[in-house]
Amino acid sequence: MWPLPRQPKAEPPEVDRQDDLLRQLTTIDSQLRLLDHEAKEFRLLHEITTDRFRQIIRMSSPSLSGRASVERDWRGLLREGDRLLERRNKILAEWSALKMGRVA
Repeated sequence: MWPLPRQPKAEPPEVDRQDDLLRQLTTIDSQLRLLDHEAKEFRLLHEITTDRFRQIIRMSSPSLSGRASVERDWRGLLREGDRLLERRNKILAEWSALKMGRVA
């Protein structure tokens, strides 16, 4: 009776981490494509011209106070893109390390 017999632990289902990372990469890639499309439409709507650092050089706004809101929205789109690219790079590095580990 005492000690109780040990129950075998149920092992979690085996998940192929490499396939999971590839699915995450395709998801992020599709999100990046959607964000790129949204940024292009935003750029055309407000006739935005940027420099190579993505700072607004010229834009069209119906009022002077509209520039601040357009610039804020533009920076939000850029931040979201940067966040997605950073996440994509981390996942890509992890996927690459896993793939190299399997080959070796």
